[in-house]
Amino acid sequence: MSTKLSTGTHEISILLSGSEIHEQVIELAEQATTANVLVKIAAKGTDAPQLTLRILHAVPNTHATVLIKTLAQGKSAPTVTATLEIAENAANCTSYLTHNNLVFDSAHTWTQPALEIKNNEVACSHSATVHTITPEDLFYLQTRGIPTEIARAALIEAFLA
Repeated sequence: MSTKLSTGTHEISILLSGSEIHEQVIELAEQATTANVLVKIAAKGTDAPQLTLRILHAVPNTHATVLIKTLAQGKSAPTVTATLEIAENAANCTSYLTHNNLVFDSAHTWTQPALEIKNNEVACSHSATVHTITPEDLFYLQTRGIPTEIARAALIEAFLA
């Protein structure tokens, strides 16, 4: 799927679950365009959702912020490939990508953030974090009187908020 954005601020949400495969290109095609992208991925059981996301700054003076949150439970294996691309003529752009992962049980998550910068007059960054919830984490909450399922649900709700 490809989306071409014009001047203005655009809020984009992408939700994935199950074993969906989603490819998305978001092109900032006019100056003074801002894209705020929020992606939430929930995988459980043996789900293996896949996201390929590309943010393309095709012109100067554009801005993008991407936040991806992946929840992996059971034996799931979500995969995310996200790229920020700055075209050769796209000076004065800013683009930021953050991918946070919360992993339970024996799930795995794969993340591949990337930058393709063809202009030196830009500000770009990417980051990825993975936090695994261990039995000890849940035990700590149990010692505070919180049942395991409620503790687990609270951690998930806080992460996805």
